[in-house]
Amino acid sequence: MLGDTTIFVHPGNKRYKHLHGRYAIHPFNGRKLKIICDAVLVDPSFGTRSVKGVI
Repeated sequence: MLGDTTIFVHPGNKRYKHLHGRYAIHPFNGRKLKIICDAVLVDPSFGTRSVKGVI
């Protein structure tokens, strides 16, 4: 979790689509996490439909 640099969201999810290209703040270390839409990495039928990652 401390090494996370990105949050991937599914582009078909209306809740997150408007966040593409924006940043969230990591709650532990204050770093910016880029939010990216990706239909390959995020399964729209599972969980919150968002995935944290490192790129």
